[in-house]
Formats: sequence, C-alpha cells, structure tokens
Amino acid sequence: MDSQTLSPSQFEPNYSAVVGVVENGDGDEDVVEKGNRCGDFDAAGKVFEEMPYRNVVSWTTMIVGCAHNGKSEQALLLFGQMRRARVEFDHVALVAALSACAELGDLKLGRWVHWYVQKRQQQPSVRLNNALMHMYASCGIIDEAYQVFTKMSQKTTVSWTIIIMAFAKQGLGKEALDLFKDMFSDDVGENGVKPDGTIFIGVLCACSHAGFVEE
Repeated sequence: MDSQTLSPSQFEPNYSAVVGVVENGDGDEDVVEKGNRCGDFDAAGKVFEEMPYRNVVSWTTMIVGCAHNGKSEQALLLFGQMRRARVEFDHVALVAALSACAELGDLKLGRWVHWYVQKRQQQPSVRLNNALMHMYASCGIIDEAYQVFTKMSQKTTVSWTIIIMAFAKQGLGKEALDLFKDMFSDDVGENGVKPDGTIFIGVLCACSHAGFVEE
C-alpha cells in the first residue's frame, strides 16, 4: 500500500471548472470526488469547506482522496475532524485512515481504529482486516498483525502477502517460509488464493535472512 507522492506542479487549482460541474447539476459529493480524482485538492477542499452539510460520503471522499495521493497527515487531520463531528465512520474511511497510519507510523491512532472496529463492527470486511494487518506490520508490531490474520475467517492473496512480507521484513525468515507453506495447504484452489510476484519476493527475502539458500 505504498502512497503516491504528487508534486504541486502536477495539479493546479481549477476551482472555476469545479464550480461549473456544480452548475451542471452534480451534487457536492460528486464535485469533491472529481476534484480529488484529478489531484485538484485545493478545489475539492474549497468545495468541501463551503458545504453547508457534510455527510459520511463527503467526509470519506476527502479522507480517501488525501490518503491515496500521499497526503497522509491531511487525511488523519480530516479523520479527526470527522470523529469530533460525530459522523459515523464507514469501512472505507477506516481503511483510508489505517493506510495513512501505516504511512506515518501512527500506532496510537491505528490502535484506536482497531478498538473502534471491534466495538462497532461484528464482522470486519477482509479489506478492513488487511488494512489493520498492514498498519501493525508497518509499525513493527508483528504479533498484533499476526493476531488479526489468524482471526480472519476469509483470507485473500493480499492477506497472505501482507503477513508473509511482514515477517520477512522483520527478519523472521523461518516464520515467513512456514506461512508460505501454510498458504498452499489452505485450499488454495478453492478459495482462489494464488501466490503472486510480491509473495515470491517476500519469500526470497525471508530465505535470504534465514540462510535457507536451498529452500
């Protein structure tokens, strides 16, 4: 989940064009989304600030736009404002916030999001669990990442990739290799879970760390 870094020269404010979209009948949420998608954060932010009522869609759209475009600090700032506004978070906002926490190493907020998920959501989505794992792994808390992984009733290729890479990056080669072997015994074909290039890179890295040249 690497963040994309945008330089200021890649997007110039074009608020008048965004206003034109409003005049053509699109809702404010659509305007904010289009502005973020184009990298026009100044325009999207101005529309957002002038909205008389901000619902979960408008908040989430701004947070996701920032998180996906390398503006993690701004994403978490908006997430905090959304929390103080007492707007209920949806899983999309939570995933975006966890992505930003992973990028910034904000373990404290990441753990709060995990607490919130446990309190409010009976069965978190696979995507949300993946985001939790990635956040813990990025903060170097491999045990908690693994706990999330083991409790998942459904695992995707992304799930396996995150946890294998997490162990490999911590120098836990044997554990990463054992997980890779477990992946093949987890009804791979039936669940549609297949190793990809990233997993193989993680396994090679793990073998290197552990000195398993023959493996």
